[in-house]
Amino acid sequence: MTSAPVSTAMPEQAATSATESENDIVSAVSQTKEAVVSVTNLQSSFQGADQETGAGSGVIYKKDGNKAYVVTNYHVVEGASRLSVTLSDGTALEAKVLGEDPTYDLAVLSIDASKVTQVVKLGDSDTLRAGETVLAIGNPLGIFANSVTRGVISAQERDGAG
Repeated sequence: MTSAPVSTAMPEQAATSATESENDIVSAVSQTKEAVVSVTNLQSSFQGADQETGAGSGVIYKKDGNKAYVVTNYHVVEGASRLSVTLSDGTALEAKVLGEDPTYDLAVLSIDASKVTQVVKLGDSDTLRAGETVLAIGNPLGIFANSVTRGVISAQERDGAG
């Protein structure tokens, strides 16, 4: 059995590369953390009061005049009587659903922009290549603010056919 070397970098070079990669991740998180929001789904109960029935992450991707726009998952907003978006500083804002797509599990919300300090710069998915590193920065379940995970693009243009 033969094996090919994984890397020809010297140990010092590998340590430097890892540090540079980690710095890139830390920088990306720093540049986006204030645009990551918590989305809370409130539904009317049989007693007439709104109850929290779900929560998830969203990201502010656009600010235009007095409105800002958030993309989140459809399953987070599904069936909501009211929606609340909580900014990174703890400010809670009412949100309105502008569009939703259950097939792709996406929803777009609008919020008041007066307290919004940062929007994310979205990349172009057409330029992604298999093997590239990607980050997911979010607020899972509305209780784990600024959670970060790293993944790898495994393939492009999958259509789900099997």
